[in-house]
Amino acid sequence: MSHADINAIADRLEITDLLHTYCRALDRYDRELLQSVFHPDSTHVMGGFEGSSVDFCELAMDALDQYQHTQHLLGNIQVLLDADKACAESYFHAYHRVAADTPAAGFITDHTAGLDEDLILAGRYVDRLQQRQGVWKISHRIGILDWCRWEPASDRGFFSAAMKPYGSRGRTDSLYTIWD
Repeated sequence: MSHADINAIADRLEITDLLHTYCRALDRYDRELLQSVFHPDSTHVMGGFEGSSVDFCELAMDALDQYQHTQHLLGNIQVLLDADKACAESYFHAYHRVAADTPAAGFITDHTAGLDEDLILAGRYVDRLQQRQGVWKISHRIGILDWCRWEPASDRGFFSAAMKPYGSRGRTDSLYTIWD
C-alpha cells in the first residue's frame, strides 16, 4: 500500500468521524461540539434555511428545544477526495420524541397536541469539505429530506428501573462522565 493510499484512508476516517460528531452534537445537545464540525465561513442549506452554518447551528439548537430526545444515525457514507478538498454523501435517519404537552408550532406544526409522538426523518447530507491547516471540516452542507413520518410514541417498559442509565442531553450523559 502506498503512502498516498494510507493518507486517503486516514482522510476518509477523519471525515467519517467528523460526520458522526455532527450527530453526536445534536443528540447530546452540545452547541460547542456542533459548531466544531464547520469551518467559520461554512454555509448551509437545509429545511428552508439558507445561510451561514453558524446561524444554522443556532437554529438547530432552538429546534432541539422542542424535543425530549433525539437520535441521529448515519449510513451509506461515500467520500470523494481531491487533495485538500472532499465531497461526502451520507444517509441519515433522525428520530425525535415530541412530548404530549409540546405546542404544535415552529418546527413541529404537524404535532398532535396531547399525544406523545415520534417524528422520524430520513434523508441525506451532501457536504463539501476542506482540509485547512491539517484539519477536515465542512465548508458547505446541503441537507436533503427524502421522507418523514409521525407515529404515536410507544416505549412499552423502556423506562423501567432495569433499563437505566437513560441517555440524557448535555454534560450529564454517560458519554461525558465516563472520562472522569
